[in-house]
Amino acid sequence: MYRVILNHIKSALPLFGTLGGIGGFVADILQPVAPFSNYVFFISLGLTFVLLLVMYARQALRELLVPYLIFSASSMLFTGLLLGLGDDNNKSNGVLASTFPALGVFQESLGLIQKDIEIIKEATEEIKQSSAQTAKNTEKIAESLAEMQKGFSSLTQSGGVIANPERPEQFYHNARIYELSGDYGNARRSYSRYFSFKLDLLDPHLRYQTFLKVQEGRAGALEIYSDMYDMDNRMIVEFARILLFDSKTRIQLLDAFIKKYPDFAPAYYELSREYSPSRKGVQQPDDKKSEL
Repeated sequence: MYRVILNHIKSALPLFGTLGGIGGFVADILQPVAPFSNYVFFISLGLTFVLLLVMYARQALRELLVPYLIFSASSMLFTGLLLGLGDDNNKSNGVLASTFPALGVFQESLGLIQKDIEIIKEATEEIKQSSAQTAKNTEKIAESLAEMQKGFSSLTQSGGVIANPERPEQFYHNARIYELSGDYGNARRSYSRYFSFKLDLLDPHLRYQTFLKVQEGRAGALEIYSDMYDMDNRMIVEFARILLFDSKTRIQLLDAFIKKYPDFAPAYYELSREYSPSRKGVQQPDDKKSEL
């Protein structure tokens, strides 16, 4: 009986022993992603122990289980040897890659996977911080709008136009009324008076740009906002001016703006729109990734 088992071991050893060694080799190469050598060693150790118990208790299964025992034992021995040779210098990259530089080069692609994971974690954390900042900005804007709303109590004067406006919300209201009634000269003057208060609210700039693009075209609107930015280079004016450039230039300027003002949430939204189907027409996989 034992001679038969020994013959099975001799016949199965080359194939299953090699497979076990390959498994240990792959586990060591994958060390930058996770400690697979540890996993394979302890799993194969437990499996070897179980197989020995079964073969001892069930003689009829010995011949059948010999290949699996060889595979498990060889994996255990190979990974155990690598773990024994491991130290702090090769713990992160694995023994083989630390010993043979060519294998270290092969691991670079696996290192990129780990790098991408870290980038995703950092991006997630930045989004959390940005969301918190956005909530604070939203509260401030809501408070400002609530104050502006108080100035609309005199809407009945002069057919909806506020006579002798003094507050910014009154000039903004008049600009909208003049615009809707077709009095574009007074509309522009009211917008200019509103912007002289230098409030950090984005919506009035967006409405004014829509008005200017109808009257002057995009190039004319950009020229007007460039003049505004020369006199008032606050963040909100800089951002509004960027929106008037062509798509390619706008993306470059938005990237630079975000690095300069990382807490300004609307910039991230506008940059994501540049890669959306509404702007791109046909969205490529890289565009989808950039949009997200």
